[in-house]
Amino acid sequence: MHASPDPEQFQPRAGSSVHRALQGLQSVDLAFGVTIVYDLVWEFALQQGYTNAGLVAPVEAIARQQRVSHPTGIFYGSGCFTLTERLACCEVISSPTCARPHAEMLHGRSLGHVAQLHGVPRLEVQRLVRVQEAVASLCKVPVTGHVRAQLEVKLRHILKRIDDNKCPPAA
Repeated sequence: MHASPDPEQFQPRAGSSVHRALQGLQSVDLAFGVTIVYDLVWEFALQQGYTNAGLVAPVEAIARQQRVSHPTGIFYGSGCFTLTERLACCEVISSPTCARPHAEMLHGRSLGHVAQLHGVPRLEVQRLVRVQEAVASLCKVPVTGHVRAQLEVKLRHILKRIDDNKCPPAA
């Protein structure tokens, strides 16, 4: 059994959007009393070979999808948005136009972009987002032995071992 991960290893810098998203998760966590559930997810994911960076990426992805966090970029006078966090995946995105002024912002919220931003394969981020959604649905009920067993089954189904993945690492 793994020990709890060292918070210094996976905590983003204070004040960042990911840090604020994690703080929000912790306050929800305390409100529903489901710290055990999140500990179980972290422990199981680490046993399956997921990295600390990979465990932070889905928090950022969910925060961006829910508009809690935003991609870094610049708005120009015409209302067009341009990403400043340019990655290899951004090369296929067309430049902003009057018809599509937020094309780059939408791309900056995508799982593929967030995965490359954190240096994690997209499939890992996608799986961990699914786990976060499963945990969120279970947070609405008291944590009993039955709920914990349900979560363990979902974790085994969603979080496959990293060694078994045939997905290439993010560029």
